[in-house]
Amino acid sequence: MRAYTTAVTLAIICVLCGCSGSRDADVIAAALEHFTARTDTMPYHENGVTLIETQTQKWVPGMGDSGAKCEVSQELLDGLVARNDARQPAAPLLIRSKSWRLVQPDDMKGDPPILWQDETSAGEPVRTVVQLSMPAYSERGDSAVVMLSFRWSIHGAIARYVLESSGDDWRVQCSDLFFYV
Repeated sequence: MRAYTTAVTLAIICVLCGCSGSRDADVIAAALEHFTARTDTMPYHENGVTLIETQTQKWVPGMGDSGAKCEVSQELLDGLVARNDARQPAAPLLIRSKSWRLVQPDDMKGDPPILWQDETSAGEPVRTVVQLSMPAYSERGDSAVVMLSFRWSIHGAIARYVLESSGDDWRVQCSDLFFYV
């Protein structure tokens, strides 16, 4: 009974603190850390918060492939499409950070999500708005790819991240940005 109580307590603490411990959340956190530190994504406000949409993006073959510098295996690309064949809740994929958070209903200022402003209704500066994908993994589990769909103006863009595992940590090996006009 004591072990059960300890496990439940730890689970509650993780939910309240935003820690996840899942491989998906760790990979996405590594990509978001890199993404939010970039200066080449044309952010609304460089020091603003990155808002994460509440649902993941559905991916189809070929999205974010044109003009890529990073080499991504067909296995990872196929896995990306397979894992993202439907939208899913983004909250379980996020580790708490001061650099990003989930979009809240009050953030939208009554506008449809496509018409995001550069600040929330409370006046908080917004860096950009991102829609996540579920990461795809190599068969060995030591490499991953994740896509972030984001807004840099009235137009959209995609950031593709290739990551490698070094034990418990994931490191960005390569990233591509695809801007649409």
